[in-house]
Amino acid sequence: MKNLKYVLIFVVMLTLVGIGCESKQEDKTIKIGQIVTSFTGDAAMYGNFQRDGAQLAADEINAAGGINGKKIELFPLDDASKPNVALNAMQKLLSETKPIVLLGPDWSGNTLAVAPLAKQNKLPEMTSSKSRKITHDGNDYIFRVVATGPFIGQALVDYAYKQGYRKMAILYTNSDYGVSGGQGAKAALAKYKLEPVAYETYNVGDNDFTAQLLRIKKSGADVVIDYSIQVEGAKSLRQMREMGIKIPVFGGDAFITPDFAKLVGPEGMEGVIASSAFIVSNPAPEVQGFVTKYKQKFGVEPEDHAAPYYDAVKILGQVIAKTGPDSQKIAAELRTLKSFKGVQGDYTADKWGNLIHHASLAKYTGAKWVWIADADNLTDSE
Repeated sequence: MKNLKYVLIFVVMLTLVGIGCESKQEDKTIKIGQIVTSFTGDAAMYGNFQRDGAQLAADEINAAGGINGKKIELFPLDDASKPNVALNAMQKLLSETKPIVLLGPDWSGNTLAVAPLAKQNKLPEMTSSKSRKITHDGNDYIFRVVATGPFIGQALVDYAYKQGYRKMAILYTNSDYGVSGGQGAKAALAKYKLEPVAYETYNVGDNDFTAQLLRIKKSGADVVIDYSIQVEGAKSLRQMREMGIKIPVFGGDAFITPDFAKLVGPEGMEGVIASSAFIVSNPAPEVQGFVTKYKQKFGVEPEDHAAPYYDAVKILGQVIAKTGPDSQKIAAELRTLKSFKGVQGDYTADKWGNLIHHASLAKYTGAKWVWIADADNLTDSE
């Protein structure tokens, strides 16, 4: 009996030592969760860029000694382009990984699904989602690292106005993403005391856009501001050209993705203008330095889903060095972020949690996107 008592004491001591060692091991890393839209599903073309952009930044920080001596450890999970899968991924991260900050998701509907849980757990979330409502529901733990839909809509309308266009039609996807950009473009027109000559929408999954395009044609529009998601946007643009509608098209950031031009075809794409926070041909040294490093590591050029998460991890490197691995302190510091120079431009927080107020514009010519201008000081509203 006495021997059994000593054995039990010894086992308990070993267990406590093991727990202590495990905790000590965990303290050596900065755990960052990431919900990726997506490795599978409708947005599978975006996933690797999101993961790899974040990983490149983490690798650079770790190679330089980490954050206060601790290495960053990323935990990317697939959301399969579905809100319910994103929510499951969030629950898995919270229960198993216990990160101090969350990156993603990218699609607005998925972010809207997980954001309440992040807020409930006081977990700061840095997303590339565009929907305006994400940062307008009183959530102090949500931060956007891309130009929101209204910013892109504003940049497109401003550029079109400077080029002399006054009869602008607006076409957008009836989704959280599309509505955000469509409404933003309409609000930007109002600044010039103009109304869209046509204001058309369609649903995700639609294949026939004849009715909307005919109304645009009959409106006398001299340019179309098109804030569409990738697949349907490409189909509608291709159909527009097939119907003989040759007026210029200014598109949102979905147009910039590599597969968009493939879906439309070179003739339909020639001369199209689009806006995004990141344009790979932007000559700015920060952009070209990032492009070079990304190509060296991954063998492909980055697109606009990579840069936001590269910048997000770099921002976190600076913030966590100051706050330590404390989620609430990280969120508070992000709320006051000012003048962080990233690949996409200057990051300064506004009261809604938008961190970037910059977009670039590019023209598709000769089978590639050529940077043409920057739009700065883009502003949100109540």
